[in-house]
Amino acid sequence: MACTVADFRVKFPQFSDGVEYTDEAIQAALDEAQCYMGTDENHWCGKYDSAQCYLAAHILAGNVVAEADPIGAGATSGPISNKLAGDVSVTRQITIRPRSEFEEWLIGTIYGQRYLLLRKTCFANVITAGCL
Repeated sequence: MACTVADFRVKFPQFSDGVEYTDEAIQAALDEAQCYMGTDENHWCGKYDSAQCYLAAHILAGNVVAEADPIGAGATSGPISNKLAGDVSVTRQITIRPRSEFEEWLIGTIYGQRYLLLRKTCFANVITAGCL
């Protein structure tokens, strides 16, 4: 059983505005998430629906960012590990293990980070082939 639009709206009330986030847009994000994840739910140790919802939320959140910043000027290279308000200083976290482009894309939102966490609990090492 895959995540439905109704399930998604309950899990993520921040996407409940039916004008900004139409049922069709949410379904398209759920379909895209399923494309990345595959359709065999047995591999996800009972967490398929949740993972699909988080990945779809990441996709929708990324679409909003892309519309607001179409040339990517606001893109970041990694999670912020330190901030300072006076004289503005930002330090980005450096990871020891190199990440794939897919993982780099996912860490851009809290939804993508939660998806990665769920994926780690079910898979040791994952190679993801996109379908787009």
